[in-house]
Amino acid sequence: MRGAECIFPSIYSSNHGYLMEECKKVEDAGFQTLHVDIQDGVCSSEISFGMKLVKLLRENSRMEFDIHVMLYELESYLDRLKGLQNVRAVTFHPQSLRFPARAAGKILGMGYRAGLAFALHDPVEQYGFMEKMVSSVLVCTASVDGLGNLYNPWSESYIRRVRAVFPTQDIVVDGNINAGNLKAVREAGATHFVMGREIFGASDLNGKIRELENILQV
Repeated sequence: MRGAECIFPSIYSSNHGYLMEECKKVEDAGFQTLHVDIQDGVCSSEISFGMKLVKLLRENSRMEFDIHVMLYELESYLDRLKGLQNVRAVTFHPQSLRFPARAAGKILGMGYRAGLAFALHDPVEQYGFMEKMVSSVLVCTASVDGLGNLYNPWSESYIRRVRAVFPTQDIVVDGNINAGNLKAVREAGATHFVMGREIFGASDLNGKIRELENILQV
């Protein structure tokens, strides 16, 4: 398992003062997919990128985008994504919507793959009816804890619950994933790994990639 294929650098954790340079850095390192958070500060605790900046990133990168939307008014916002090229999936939190299947259908109708995202307290079993509509499930492995959004080891049992409900979908983990917990989440069933601080904070990025790939190959 090559890290460049299954690890998604999260641009939100980059140095925003040098956003394009940071994007180019991970692209030049061989990463194929960039994780892009679009959050409004209501559905999530922070505000991230709006569409103007997302489109600017798109114009300056050849990587595919894995888009994670954390928006209170999701369905009205989806039209703004229409036409965005080279998108791996658009992932959303179904529990924030009255009709989550309608949102997934809209994403599919736009020509994108749809994904579901869950926090560790969310009842994933309630969304098994959407199995045929989605290609991936994202597990938020850290919560807003006031302590730096630390990785929660309970994520591993939650990943197993997700796999029982979504047996064929990709399972993406997102939330302080690093060399210290990468093996555990992979063994629990995760197939793709969003990494922010671990990638953009590395003093030796090539060395970090080798370290992570060695863990994935064990």
